[in-house]
Amino acid sequence: MRITTTHFLGPASALALIAGCSSAPDQPSGTGVRAGVTSSGSGGAPGATTGASSSSTAFGLKIAMKLHCADGFDIDVGEDYETFQEDRAVTFAKFIQETPAEFKHLAEVEAPYRILQPGAGEFKKGKASEHYYEAFADQMWAVNGLTFPKPGPNGDGLGAYPDVSAALMRHVGAVAGTFSLEGKLLNKDLWKDESSFYSAAPANYYAKFWHTHGLRSKAYGFPYDDVGSYSSYVSHKDPQYLVIAIGW
Repeated sequence: MRITTTHFLGPASALALIAGCSSAPDQPSGTGVRAGVTSSGSGGAPGATTGASSSSTAFGLKIAMKLHCADGFDIDVGEDYETFQEDRAVTFAKFIQETPAEFKHLAEVEAPYRILQPGAGEFKKGKASEHYYEAFADQMWAVNGLTFPKPGPNGDGLGAYPDVSAALMRHVGAVAGTFSLEGKLLNKDLWKDESSFYSAAPANYYAKFWHTHGLRSKAYGFPYDDVGSYSSYVSHKDPQYLVIAIGW
């Protein structure tokens, strides 16, 4: 099933979309994905349309957006065409096939409603993969001499250090001189080559999956996936129309 809707926008227009599937009687609430588009705020300039397709909390529905603006700016974000065309069971099966053992359960515990993000599964405190990122965090901290506390389960606790958080998720940055002692990015080339991301474990293979199957390889698979401009977040002035596709 796919639903496509077109909205015509002006500079003062605002649109917010919440695409959520209703909960079954035996299934937890809040199983949708959320995408928002506003006329300003959220980091966008006044009169701009901003939005993102996000799986950072969970995957619930397939969603894609096409934004066209008065100056000719035209961009698509969201799940790719192949993902929209395939049966939902195929998407879940692909996730299980393409991710390491630690991540497979994320597509099983609430199937066919959601694919959980790692922090909602076995990566949280007290669970099997609580220490998944520890060895690589130890390496990053040692070679860069980082002076702030190391992250907790699922790499949490790095809200003040977005570059460090993104490096941990993408398995990069364990090289001396990448970061200052305070966690500021020193190696300005770190985010230039996306082929270096997720090259070895530990890494956020949940996020990697959505990048692999996202339009232009863009996705929002973890909270700081926008570092280096790899997220599906878009913002542009003078919007003319927005096409939104929602699939099951």
